[in-house]
Amino acid sequence: GDGRWRGAAVAKPGAMADRNALNLRWTFGFNVDGAAGTLVDLTADGRQAVFYSVGHTGVIFDYEMRQQRLLQGHTNTISCAAASDDKKWLVTGDKGESDTMVVVWNARTGVPVRTIFEAHPGGVLSLDMTCDAMYIATLGAGLGQSLKIWEWTLQRDEPAAQSEITSKDVQHCVMFRRDDFSELITNGQARTIFWTWTDNTLKYYSPAISAKEFLTPIGRFTRSVFIPYSTQAVSATEDGDLLLWDQVLLPALHSRPTDRCAIKLLRMHEGAAVTVVSVFDNFLVTAAADGFVRFYDFKFRLLAWYEDL
Repeated sequence: GDGRWRGAAVAKPGAMADRNALNLRWTFGFNVDGAAGTLVDLTADGRQAVFYSVGHTGVIFDYEMRQQRLLQGHTNTISCAAASDDKKWLVTGDKGESDTMVVVWNARTGVPVRTIFEAHPGGVLSLDMTCDAMYIATLGAGLGQSLKIWEWTLQRDEPAAQSEITSKDVQHCVMFRRDDFSELITNGQARTIFWTWTDNTLKYYSPAISAKEFLTPIGRFTRSVFIPYSTQAVSATEDGDLLLWDQVLLPALHSRPTDRCAIKLLRMHEGAAVTVVSVFDNFLVTAAADGFVRFYDFKFRLLAWYEDL
């Protein structure tokens, strides 16, 4: 490397003491801003673990063994993280004025395997990794926002695809479609954008939302996700709702098969901002500021819930 960061490899105590005046052994607390974007479940293959961030340090916490593995290297506050479906690979991103980076880690050993420096001016607001860990999508944090897709296993500095985001509504969430990596969804507070990725080209469609179509106002968007094995997607709101998107039966002239429109507003949490909406196995999971976590099937039928967490 170029000396700008150090991974979490284990060194002899004497050698480490010679290099650093202080050695980080344990962390307390976690980053509150953007917490939903840096909390990642790493439970797999008999290990019960979760990733979260503390300042510019990443923490893999084994909550069964009560052990922390500290991932050091970022020089800015970690702003986002994601993992592959098998929990073997973890990717983290930060944002700041300089020396920003996206780092891919071996989630088992805590060893960094790839670093992308200055992926965007100002760093990264949000990122996602495909289920097979082959591709990473990143949303820029600075002016002139863009969406980029990286084939990180190839040793090249340029993204596989990229596109400027022309919307004035800053996009703060990006997610791949789990069953079709050629589709992505991003959202800001007021707009949701659907992306298609073919032949290293990104094309987008941002459906207009008419307040007259719904009986109640639509709150500001927090996060979005595709519903697997369907044409549907949902965007969560600060009012406790999910806005359901689906393909139209009678598409307009010049529309594409992937174009969607707002179909229905679903009340999931009474008056509390939905801060997490995610797909876990065959469940749609929501968590809100009221401390409630709820599990639904893909028809939005409530299956289980946990309250006052």
